[in-house]
Amino acid sequence: MRSLPCGYRTKLAPIRAANADLRVDVFLGVVRLIGAVQDRQQREAALELAASVPGVARVEDHTAMAR
Repeated sequence: MRSLPCGYRTKLAPIRAANADLRVDVFLGVVRLIGAVQDRQQREAALELAASVPGVARVEDHTAMAR
């Protein structure tokens, strides 16, 4: 089990700020992105940012393109 460092929420805040329709859940080192993104670039940026946080073991993508 991997634990995320204190302040991980601050590191993930840009995902929430850039994607108003995106929820970020974290449990036991797994980050789950849930909701809508505007385009493929936004999705990739969110996934890369989440994966770059120290202690993240896995990122699950549960996003869809907004209509």
